This record gives sequence, structure tokens and C-alpha cells, in this order.
Amino acid sequence: MALNRDDQKSRSAIIALVAFFCLACAFVFPAPLHAATPGQVNLVRDATSSFDSYTANATPAQQQWIQAHYSSMRGYAPFFNQALRWAPPTDFYRDLYAIYREGSGTPPHENWILKDSSGRDLYIPADCNGIYCTQYAGDVGNPEFRHAWIAEAQERLAKGYRGIFVDDVNMTITVSNGAGTRVTPIDPRTGRPMTEENWRRYVAEFTEEIRAAMPTAEIVHNTPWFENQNDPYVRREIAAADTIELERGFSDSGLTGGTGTYAFNTLLAHIDWLHSLGKRVMIEPYIENESQRELNLAGYYLINTASDSLVTSYESDPDNYWPGWETNLGAALGPRYEWRGLLRRDFEGGFVLVNLPGSPTTTVALNGEYTTAAGAKVRSVQLSGREGVVLTAPLAPTGEAGAETPGQRPAEPPVESPAEPEPPAEPESPSSAESASPIAESSGSSEAAPASPEPPTPVATTPAPAPEATVGTTTLTGAVSGAHRVKVTIKIRHQTAAKGWRVARVLKVVTNPSGRFSKRVAGLKVGSYQVRARAAGHSIRLRTSTFTI
Repeated sequence: MALNRDDQKSRSAIIALVAFFCLACAFVFPAPLHAATPGQVNLVRDATSSFDSYTANATPAQQQWIQAHYSSMRGYAPFFNQALRWAPPTDFYRDLYAIYREGSGTPPHENWILKDSSGRDLYIPADCNGIYCTQYAGDVGNPEFRHAWIAEAQERLAKGYRGIFVDDVNMTITVSNGAGTRVTPIDPRTGRPMTEENWRRYVAEFTEEIRAAMPTAEIVHNTPWFENQNDPYVRREIAAADTIELERGFSDSGLTGGTGTYAFNTLLAHIDWLHSLGKRVMIEPYIENESQRELNLAGYYLINTASDSLVTSYESDPDNYWPGWETNLGAALGPRYEWRGLLRRDFEGGFVLVNLPGSPTTTVALNGEYTTAAGAKVRSVQLSGREGVVLTAPLAPTGEAGAETPGQRPAEPPVESPAEPEPPAEPESPSSAESASPIAESSGSSEAAPASPEPPTPVATTPAPAPEATVGTTTLTGAVSGAHRVKVTIKIRHQTAAKGWRVARVLKVVTNPSGRFSKRVAGLKVGSYQVRARAAGHSIRLRTSTFTI
């Protein structure tokens, strides 16, 4: 994937042309997605290191399961190549302007790397240690850099991938020094500080060249959603893609209420605009708990046209799968609308509700028994700000006036019960570097355990179990393929009888010069554990992925 391999120096235009010709003859993409209606989920699995065991060793039964549950996948070449013969349609990951740092010597293709006014190398501002970051910032305006990028992409497509997931399609200058501090690079074509307009032009031209070189491939751009829609370069970039990915999704902590630049409703309006341009939308939230899981599912149903998709690694594996991803609400009965202070959209088989960030907690009666995506039977729901719920149709008609029957837009009975407003979060401007960088993968991490939803009706309580003893210690070891001094995020999940699998620890470790890492973990409770690790753009080998204390 890196642009600085020696074999790229000898790649000829003839080989690239032959590879592209074979690709065009053998594959007709993009393939249709699975969902038949807006009330179903097109689930996409990002095959990061946590998925490596399936990529390399999936059984025939697991392969069939994956084909049945994922509409498509995102793979990391060349490691994922081994799964292409059985995997669903897969796009390979490629950063738009990253040149991965290898070793401490003189970087290859030095003239492809952006420099500051003193001639120092610049980086993509992520995974920085104060001296350097793991990815140099490539010059998106350099024709040689673009040619090599496209030639390598064509070569990978010829292996059998459906298309390309292009990360870091940033329409603002997003480069830094080794400490991660933003720096304006010198434009090699003018010898002066690069202007934002020239940067946007270079990105737009580059994405257009990618589109022209691979016209039949599925092309996904991960680009910030809050860019100026009227900018001609932004429009050209979007026109060069089939699908626009919106990272962080509907649980992004920077989203606010109201109608400001970073408002939840502004995000929804942007999605409507992308749909009006004929673009599919890919939602990739960082889901860390059950509340965020339900919110993102409900938000997805608010906008889904049946061709949009949802990317998540949260409870989406063959051995740890949330049945709510299979919720089928059927055909949409119209667009979303405001209802009792909430956002709502109706379907043949139910409806969804979302309470905006900063809004007061609201309770609504449903006049019928509905089933949530989590499987709970409810006759009322209570939503705090930044929460959502997916409700399938009543189990049986109640005959009550004003019942929430699918297909009939409900009246506005006075059943709203506002509570104390949620304290507004400090507005967090989503950063294009954070929201579209290769180290910000879809598998978010958090040590906070999700709160159990309050039952809609009184239920008998059972005594809380005695606290588990803290007695265990283990050491986790592994290696990152083809890289060193790389930051690795390790997530440890603990299985309990009461709550199933829950995140117990999230750890950070940097590999040694040989690419290996070791982490001692103490104070673990008795039970079974799963281990997952990720490092952006790299494959990871864990010595063990499960253990028992």
C-alpha cells in the first residue's frame, strides 16, 4: 500500500495498462447492495486487524455467514487478498496522500513529500511522537505521485477487489510537523506557501484522475461533511465518487442541536444534498456502547434510501453479532419529520425516533406494544438528548384511538413529558484530520460500560450479584506486519453472565524497532476474555486472541 516500495520504481506503463484492461473485462462494478427497502441495513465490515482471524482462517460455515450478513467489506491489501475468493464485494483501503514512513533513514521519493518553509518533511497529523508522524504528507499536486498511486490502485483492483475506499479526501490543508501541529506547506509549483484554493484544486484534479483511470470501480471518499457545498472544487471531488463516507456517524460528540455548522440537522441536510446529487452515503460511527448503537441505527433509518450503508465492527462478527442489525422495517412511508419534539420516520413495519443533542429528555406513549431493535417490548419510550430508538410494529392492534399504526401519520396527543435538559456538550468542531485519517478506524474504543435502558413498566428486581474478585494478570504480545514504531490500540472484552461481552480495558502500546509489542495487564476479574488490536493501515498478529483468568 505504501508508495515508497522499490518495485514501484520499475513499474511500467504497459503493465499498468494491461492490468487495467483485464480489470475492465473481468469485473462490472459496483455490484448492487443487499437491502431491498430503506427499512433494512446494508452492513459493511471494515476488515481491520480484529477481523484477521476470519480473513485468514474462516471456516466454510463462517464464509457463508459473512456472505449472508455483510453487503460489502473493506479490506487491506495485500493481507486481505487471500479472502477475495469467498468474501462479499470488497473495496481496498487507500489513503489519498499518505506515504508511510519506513525506518529512520532518508525517506524514498523525497520529492513527493510536502515540506515546510525550512525544507523539513511534513506529515498527516496523526500518530505523531513529537519528532515525526507515521505518515508523510504526499504532494497531491505532484503528477508523478498521482501516476504511481493510480498504477498501484489498478494493480490491486486486478486482484478482484470491487473498488477503492479513499481515505483522507480532505478539502482543507491537513498537514503537520512531527508534533502534529498544523503547518502550511510550501507549494512546489509556486515556491510559496500553498493556498487553500490550490489545495482544493489539486485534490479535485487528483480524484478526477482516479475516477477516469478506473471508471467501472466503486469509489468511496471519506471526506468531511461540513465543507462548503457551493465550492466548485468540493463539487468536483464529490462528483468523482460513487459513495461518500461520513465518519463518526450520528453519535459524533461534536454534533449539536439547532441549525449551526455542526448541528445534527445540518448533517442530515448534507446527506439529503448528497442524495440529490445521486450519491450513496456510508455512515461509519465510532460505536462504544448500546446507546450509541441504537442511535446510529435509528439515524441511519432516518436517511436510508436502500442504497446507503452502515460500517461498524461493534458486535458485527460471526461469533459476536447483534441481531438488531437485521431489523427489517420494510418500505419507507415518507421522509423524516418532527414529531413531539423528536425526529421520526415511518415504515411499513414500524418507525424510528431520534432526540437531538442538547434536547430535554422526552417520554412518549406508543398506544400499542412495539419491539425495539434490542428485543425489548415497550408501550412507551424515554429518550434523552442524543438518543434514538428503532421500533417494529405492534404485535397486535389495540383498538385505541390514536394508535401508532404503520402507514398512518400519527396525531399529536399531549403525551410528551419533558424532563431536565441534558447539559449541552462543549461544541467540538470535527477535525478533517481526525474524521478522515487512516488511523481513525471505525472500531472506536472506550472503557465506559453502557448503561442498561430503563424498563418501560415496573419489573421485579433481583439481587445484584456479588462483585467478582480481581485476581488475574496476563501479558499480551503481538507484532505489526511490515512496520515498526507503530501505535497499537488493544481492546480487551470480558464475558459476564449478566451482561455478556463488555469492554474491560482499552490499552495503547507502541511497537519496538522490530515491529513487536508486549503489554502486561493486571487486576483482571475471573472469566473469559477476548483480545482485539488495531493499527491504522497495518495487519497485526496477536499471540492469543482469547484467554481465561
